[in-house]
Amino acid sequence: MNRNQLQKVDLNLLVIFDVLMQETSVKATAERMHKTPSAISHALSRLWLQLNDPILVKVNGAMTPSPYAVEIMPEVRACLSSIERLMGASDPFDPLTSRRKFRVSVFGIPDLITELIDWVAARAPHISLEFLPYTRSVCQDLLDERIDIALVSSELPMQPGLGDMALTPLKRYVLARSGHPTTGNWNRDSWQRWPHLLVDLGDMERSRLEACNASRALSCKVGASVSGYAAVGAILAGSDMIAYQHPTLLLHDIMQHDLQIMEAPVTLPDLSLRFCWNRRLEAAPCNTWIRQGCAQAFANLQKRADDWVARTRFIPLQDRACPGPCDHDEVVRAFAASR
Repeated sequence: MNRNQLQKVDLNLLVIFDVLMQETSVKATAERMHKTPSAISHALSRLWLQLNDPILVKVNGAMTPSPYAVEIMPEVRACLSSIERLMGASDPFDPLTSRRKFRVSVFGIPDLITELIDWVAARAPHISLEFLPYTRSVCQDLLDERIDIALVSSELPMQPGLGDMALTPLKRYVLARSGHPTTGNWNRDSWQRWPHLLVDLGDMERSRLEACNASRALSCKVGASVSGYAAVGAILAGSDMIAYQHPTLLLHDIMQHDLQIMEAPVTLPDLSLRFCWNRRLEAAPCNTWIRQGCAQAFANLQKRADDWVARTRFIPLQDRACPGPCDHDEVVRAFAASR
């Protein structure tokens, strides 16, 4: 389709498409958009003709987005977001009255999500947040304006067109469930014996442990990996896995599940994170505002975690007579050589 043919396209259909994908119901879409069900059915028929796809199909008695609809959904939402920004570019951003929706990706960290929700709610009663999962296309999603701001590892190569803000590096500690078999005699053999739970940050954590294994440090085995932090506490509490992780990213789960914190027999580099955004939108007041909120939410969370660590009793390593922890610089060199 060329630009001359675009005049035949009703952009209102894209708005209806977006709501249909969220509601998967003609009736619910009509109620939400204050239209009649027949009007939405007519719009769905027009979408079917223009896209040559049914958009919604019945599966096991329920309406479900078609594979093609799922495929184009991110593109449609990105287009709508761009149009919203274009049409509202001349309007001053006022958090008290704005009804904007920000799309944020933060590795599925429940504590950070809660902090940011509280920060926004206290300042902008009508602004909403959509938290999206971390994917390896996060940089492109930022450039395509599918995401407003994302938390990424500092190991992720920066792409031209992105701005970023580095955060204070996070220290690691060994975590395990209360009453874990190893807590009575925590030693270097325990580190190697019990399976580790990893959080997949673009394979960075796995690469670090592999680099640690390749150096003179103690080796360990990976028992499982998950794509976000939301399930880590429950998995540790319900299993004999251990995790070399960061209390800042797991604070609520640590306290809720009464996880033990133990001295590590190895020392991997601290986790360095940063917030990234599309530099084209950097000066926009709304982008500045959400960046401020993300930075403040992270700082609040990190302070609470640091306070908790400061008053927590660590389970010490029992076999200090063994060779000491792995050399930090050596692991960094091994990690760099593995990339």
